Amino acid sequence: MESNEQIVAGLVLREAHVAVLRAEQAQLLAELDARQAASAAGARSLQEWVAGALDVGAETARDLVALSRLDEQSETWRDLADGEVSVDRALAEARLARASGVDEAARRRSRDWDIAGVRGLAALRRRMTPVDEQAAHGRRYVRIQPNLDESDWRIDGSLPGIGGRIVADTVDAYADRMPTGPGGGTLGQRRADGLVAMATDAAAGGDAADGGAPVPLVASVFVDAAMAGPASGEAGAAVVGGPRVGPQALAEILCGGQVEVVVTDKGQPVAVGPRGRALPPKWRRAILARDHGRCTVAGCRSRYRLNVHHVVARSAAGNHDPANLATVCWYHHHVTIHGAGYTIDPASPPHRRTLIPP
Repeated sequence: MESNEQIVAGLVLREAHVAVLRAEQAQLLAELDARQAASAAGARSLQEWVAGALDVGAETARDLVALSRLDEQSETWRDLADGEVSVDRALAEARLARASGVDEAARRRSRDWDIAGVRGLAALRRRMTPVDEQAAHGRRYVRIQPNLDESDWRIDGSLPGIGGRIVADTVDAYADRMPTGPGGGTLGQRRADGLVAMATDAAAGGDAADGGAPVPLVASVFVDAAMAGPASGEAGAAVVGGPRVGPQALAEILCGGQVEVVVTDKGQPVAVGPRGRALPPKWRRAILARDHGRCTVAGCRSRYRLNVHHVVARSAAGNHDPANLATVCWYHHHVTIHGAGYTIDPASPPHRRTLIPP
């Protein structure tokens, strides 16, 4: 059996072979570029043509094009062709060499850095002109795109340097408050929860530390009887002028807000339920005082954006009786209970609530 050192040596040797082959591909590609093969094939760019001809992703095609345009007289190219540096290092060194004020000695010293460090050196040395800053500002956008029934939303965008840093630091600060317990998940999921928490604070006109009341939800839900009946309410329900909702979303609306349900048959209203009342503010204050202004989930002492939750859900005939109400923090209410589907064990002590997995 080979030792770990022998296996690592084999990996390094094969990476050197990859570098040599990529250098040979880059030379062939440079010749095809000189012959304008991409234009002759009707492609919009050499990168597009490479991606199609070699059946590779856009990133690999981009790197091959960049390699094909390296100076074959440079030391970086010679080291790549000899398999002494990886493709990634050759590309990073090329970017560093193009940066303003970088000489050959500085490029050689970059061999003491890892790939990320070389890229950082290149970024630091690249000149940022007022034109560059204006261009970055002009590229700013945020796209918020729901799917057809608004049950899922995709957010992406581009921000200029300072704006992006402010948003990233703020979202990360909120994400850092998100535990990794039930429903906590990955860093990306905690960032998503942090973004919602940040928007919740802004909508409530409060600060993350003020422990204020959540934004009340007010909704009219239309239910198509023909679809909702066979699906036990998992289909055919939507907030008017808003997203599709399922049982958990409806339970969250019922728990903290006001809702009226309109049942339709073939587009005609056949039943209209009374608008459910949100928990009266004085009752909410009384429950918070009873629970000493802290989350009652066992082990949690968060005071962040406290909610009063119905242990037996209103959708399951739960009421506003104080014995059926528990103080929970925003995370446990929004993420763990209504998001991940956990429920509070009704038999657990009032100030040491335990959670039942979905």
